[in-house]
Amino acid sequence: MQWKTVFLAAPAIMASLALGACGDDDTGPGGDLNASEQQALVVALSQAGALSFNFAAPFALTAGLAQDAEVGSLGSMAAWGGQTLVTLDYPGTEDDQTLVFTGVTGWSNLNAGNKTVDNAVWASAIGSTSSFPNQIDEAVMVDDQAFAGYWERSTNSQYFANAAEGQFTLATTSFNAAQECDDIPDLGNGIAITECTFAIGTMTGDFDFVADRISGTGVATYTQANIAYNVPAVRVTITMTVEDPPTAQ
Repeated sequence: MQWKTVFLAAPAIMASLALGACGDDDTGPGGDLNASEQQALVVALSQAGALSFNFAAPFALTAGLAQDAEVGSLGSMAAWGGQTLVTLDYPGTEDDQTLVFTGVTGWSNLNAGNKTVDNAVWASAIGSTSSFPNQIDEAVMVDDQAFAGYWERSTNSQYFANAAEGQFTLATTSFNAAQECDDIPDLGNGIAITECTFAIGTMTGDFDFVADRISGTGVATYTQANIAYNVPAVRVTITMTVEDPPTAQ
């Protein structure tokens, strides 16, 4: 199972938790999201394309679905931060792999009933260490360091950050003791989540990027000026056991 497959599977994994969301929520910066609103947000961000390359976000948003989640701010948007340490465990081999994803996701005008957001922005960094970084100094927007994007519902437009045109910085972190995750889905297809813990805390830092439109009818280029964040966050440790598919006879 390659990491690209993990990226693409993230929305489906989290959507499996996102059932029965209802209501109409206009939660802005500084509010709270209850469990159904968190579920609706995962679906909305997935539909916006904000999760496929933003692996920290879905697990951060759903690790503790049994409790309300405090929402921070990113300019005029509501926002949430997350760090996710993912290990792919291949039983009987020495091919185990671990990556750490650190990111911030912002959104505006969540409608939980329709499972939509009007806008979304995200920026994340990737590391290959076996522990969580407490600081990241200007990770450059390239495939193996950092990535970012923007979504605009009114024009159905997706934007992904251009290489070397932007950066992601993590300045400080503070997290409580870890606890076991609730409601972990059964993934099937030879993949199982065998370990999951999460801790609640905060993250601070800043990011900026320039992104080209890859779909939709919006302007050709979106520029995210440097913006500071100081947001509630979740730190998640997760192990996925990946069994080899059966050999054809």
